[in-house]
Amino acid sequence: AAAPGRRMSHGDQLARNARKVPDRVAFEYNGHSLSYRELDARTNRLARGLQTLGVERGDRVAVLMLNRLELIETYFAVLKLGAIVAPVNFRLSVAEIVYVLDDSDATVLFADHLLAPRAAQATGSRTLVVSGGDHEDVEQAIDYDTLLETDDGSLDIDVDENEPAFIMYTSGTTGKPKGAELTHENLRANVTQGIAWVPTLREDIQHVMLAALPMFHAYGLTLNMTLAPFIGGQIVLLPSPTKELLTDTLKKHSLTWVPGVPALYNTILDIAESKGYALDNVRAAFSGAASLPSD
Repeated sequence: AAAPGRRMSHGDQLARNARKVPDRVAFEYNGHSLSYRELDARTNRLARGLQTLGVERGDRVAVLMLNRLELIETYFAVLKLGAIVAPVNFRLSVAEIVYVLDDSDATVLFADHLLAPRAAQATGSRTLVVSGGDHEDVEQAIDYDTLLETDDGSLDIDVDENEPAFIMYTSGTTGKPKGAELTHENLRANVTQGIAWVPTLREDIQHVMLAALPMFHAYGLTLNMTLAPFIGGQIVLLPSPTKELLTDTLKKHSLTWVPGVPALYNTILDIAESKGYALDNVRAAFSGAASLPSD
């Protein structure tokens, strides 16, 4: 819990939901879901696993993953320790990944199995943790699940809202990518502004939120992973916004909150029209990255 006189950090918010709405689904991916209670417990265990790797307050942990449950768990576990997440664009080349790792001074790199070969080439002397799938051919990689084999008791770490939470890297179109620090309070301010713009984003409405935007980017990070815990929302994670995955998602879920880009909305509307899926439950959509067509 937050210490008297300060606002809750992002990890505090997750722990609050684990107490207040423990059985509500927090995140779903590929048919697997985690409640807020389960997510809080797993991130506590992962945070303790990170401590066994020597990760402490202020250390930087890089994350090279597609949208998946392990990405969410890693983000929260790092934040609970008072360490700093450095998301890595999964479209970068090996040389570009090395630059981000060096510039952020990351000591650990988390990667999912699909990106593990590229991660292994970039890791150097850093610790590499790989999640999901078959990665036995990646030498000296630590299996993600082994870090969860620890006590899931609460963490007695008081993280101040003014401490850094993320280092978000620019695209580097005019030079080298630049890392911009976001504090826990910055995350809260972004969420507060989003809720002010969209008053239906309230805790008393059980939102089902689409996360098709990549969470190495501030747009996807803010409108999904950082917003959901503040309103007790359920996030449906998609590793990529393919037509097949979107069709399956629209079939199974009555989405209420759909942040995206114009191309994503066009695909969703095409699917809904061709399959006869209703979008009546969508209360709000938030568009960025490009202008919306007038029609």
